[in-house]
Amino acid sequence: MTNHVPQVGSEAGHRLFLGLEMPAFVQEQLADLRTELPGVRWQWPADLHLTLRFLGSVPERLMAHIIEAMQDLEISPFDMRLSAVGTFDHRVLWAGTTADADLQLFRHRLDARLLPLGFEPEQLPFSPHVTLARTRGSRPAVLEPFLAVHQDLRSAPWTVTHFSLFRSERSGTGPVYQVVARFALGKGAS
Repeated sequence: MTNHVPQVGSEAGHRLFLGLEMPAFVQEQLADLRTELPGVRWQWPADLHLTLRFLGSVPERLMAHIIEAMQDLEISPFDMRLSAVGTFDHRVLWAGTTADADLQLFRHRLDARLLPLGFEPEQLPFSPHVTLARTRGSRPAVLEPFLAVHQDLRSAPWTVTHFSLFRSERSGTGPVYQVVARFALGKGAS
């Protein structure tokens, strides 16, 4: 085995990220929040997810190494629910979680597995959330009433039993996400 670390992003590849898929009942609950708001583009319910780690443009040759590194991750299944809504600079509308400590540990373990593959830990703090919509520019006047109405958003809890490697492709209507591999917590890929 070599100690050579591939240069991530040094050749064309797939835009990849690791994340959690939302159960169908959560997708439906969040889809029910969609309303006409000027300048707001909602995520499709099937595309709702929680990004654990964005990997960027990854060469095809590195994808198998990522999948191998994610096998048997030492994380036990944990309970999670969505809680509250908020924005990042009135540009991204999101739903937060109640499993932040579990997700922080999850992120730390992912970073440890990814570092030998050349993925340095991200410098920004990890803020677990599900992106609901994006705006064209800052839109506080448009979003404030929505935030006030949905400030007490809660989903039923569910047990997180797996995470996924996603491929993101750009299209004329926004990104399209495809699951490349699923990893059972503590077990491996399927």
